[in-house]
Amino acid sequence: MSDPHPLAGPAYWDSNLFLAYLESTTGQIEAIDALLAKFSRGPDPGIVTSVLSIVEVAFIEDEKQRRRLVPGLDDFLGTIWADPAIRVVDLTTTIAAEARRMLRDSLLVGPRLKPPDAIHLATARSANVGYFFTRDAALIRHTGRYDFAIVEP
Repeated sequence: MSDPHPLAGPAYWDSNLFLAYLESTTGQIEAIDALLAKFSRGPDPGIVTSVLSIVEVAFIEDEKQRRRLVPGLDDFLGTIWADPAIRVVDLTTTIAAEARRMLRDSLLVGPRLKPPDAIHLATARSANVGYFFTRDAALIRHTGRYDFAIVEP
């Protein structure tokens, strides 16, 4: 069977992949594990995400539902962003301007982007990724619009 996601430079991970991994989402964890193994090989970080992910990955679903924080989870979250396989890209004015252009373009051609999604897409573009992995069906509808594939894991 051929690899559906052959290595093509670094891969971008939307914040929802980190959440699915932390929550051990059924049906997703195996695919995410395989991506993590594949894109974390080599001397350079193979997984790219925006600094915005640090904020978006603040709670797991259980914490939100119970309104109770899991002891030690915040410390564990910090280790994710320090992992050498993951490159966290800062939001620069260049990326912000590109995200604004993407937002404005989506007004004309649809579907409309939300500002955080535009930041993620602009960050992926700045990092020259081959793939943008997400579990967000609305973002997947934008595939073909940019120079990277937007796909589910």
